[in-house]
Amino acid sequence: MLAIQINLKKNSYHLGEPILLSVIYRNAGSSSVSREDPSQSFNAEIHVIDRNTKEDFYYTMGKLEVTQFGEASDEYALVEPVPDNIDIDAKGEYTFETDLNQRLFLGPGVFDCEFRDAALVSNKNTIAIWYTQDSVSLLLNLVMDSSLDYSRREWAADWLRELLPDFKVTLPPDSARTPNGVQDDSANQGEYQIFKTWWLANRDTDEVKKTLDELNDAINSGESGQ
Repeated sequence: MLAIQINLKKNSYHLGEPILLSVIYRNAGSSSVSREDPSQSFNAEIHVIDRNTKEDFYYTMGKLEVTQFGEASDEYALVEPVPDNIDIDAKGEYTFETDLNQRLFLGPGVFDCEFRDAALVSNKNTIAIWYTQDSVSLLLNLVMDSSLDYSRREWAADWLRELLPDFKVTLPPDSARTPNGVQDDSANQGEYQIFKTWWLANRDTDEVKKTLDELNDAINSGESGQ
């Protein structure tokens, strides 16, 4: 008999911070169980439900892969990899981690998390995500990390624009990435420095504190609705 438990190291996070969720499969039976590896499975899903809006953010553990039709071709296809099988011994466990902040675009708020694999459903954990002063350096580091994909960097830039609307970075598209994963981000270096200078001068102002309070209003609404 299998059961799933999810654990978080804490329940409150800065916006932009990694949110590492441990997923534990426990076999309470007297014999080994063989099944598709849930860490790679398209049937295994993490659901993160906004307590305020009821929106369900989710993703599967399996990830589609992009394949090219020949080296000289400009045609691509999405491929669904076949997961490996694993054996969970009697009275044994199988554990893996997933980072919600790498796969979802969550903003400030309160969220209920659970893991689903066919008929198996885990316990629920609740997290709160706050837009704090610490979030600013986390988000700026994401924007400046040219190894990340465009959508993740633009998500971080959008949240920084909530504080400084004139933060005008022009991020290169994923298609501009070289074969070794490098992107030319030199055009944005001036904007990064402007933002850093502005933040140093304004981080403790009443205006910034008011903006952060307003952006965190969803958390108060979510907590009062539990």
